[in-house]
Amino acid sequence: MTTEYSVNAYESNQVNLYAVQGESDSRTIVFKIIEKSGVVAATSNAVPVNKMLDLTGFTVALCVFNGFQKIICLGTVADPENGVVEFLLDPEMTLSAGKMDCVIEITKEEIDLRIIGITLDVKAVSGFSTIVIYRNTVYAAAVCIADQGEHYILGETEKLIFEVRHGENIILQKELTNAEYNDDEKGYILSLSSDETDISPGTYYYKIRLKRADGEFETVIPKKEFIIEE
Repeated sequence: MTTEYSVNAYESNQVNLYAVQGESDSRTIVFKIIEKSGVVAATSNAVPVNKMLDLTGFTVALCVFNGFQKIICLGTVADPENGVVEFLLDPEMTLSAGKMDCVIEITKEEIDLRIIGITLDVKAVSGFSTIVIYRNTVYAAAVCIADQGEHYILGETEKLIFEVRHGENIILQKELTNAEYNDDEKGYILSLSSDETDISPGTYYYKIRLKRADGEFETVIPKKEFIIEE
């Protein structure tokens, strides 16, 4: 998933980044960095435009402060002349839920510029935690997901993929589409038959990923325990 934000290099910002606790390599943040807002070209009747910060030759990092810990994620300057830089959020940034202050550090030789006014809001996973099932029994639960705090409805070709793993081996996989949506529950019904829960007793792990229309995957429910009892 890719989300774009505009930030000003020399003015105050109020930018809120969103992520879900436990996500790993699934959320790309694109910043368009403005050097000066509302610049008018020399031509008459020109419409004011933003002058973008030229990032040619600069190293750009997104720094997240979690308590006394500083987590650094190096960015990829995708379009230096137009001030565009991309970050793939580091898994360490989403280990803990809560709001964390962020700084964009732009450096080159003796230049050291800091952009502030950015917050990373890592949402705790609610509604899904450890699943405990007796072997050879049926199970059903509603999977509800949100995007930037808003209830999320799958697109026509999107899917939720529920996976149970033993180590790296997938022992159970289910796909949820709009056919499984329940309006009363405001979510997608995950149902497991008695045959599907015919698994040797023990502790496994599950997660739920969103497969978007472009084929990209995003973790929406991070790794949790999946326990089968006799």
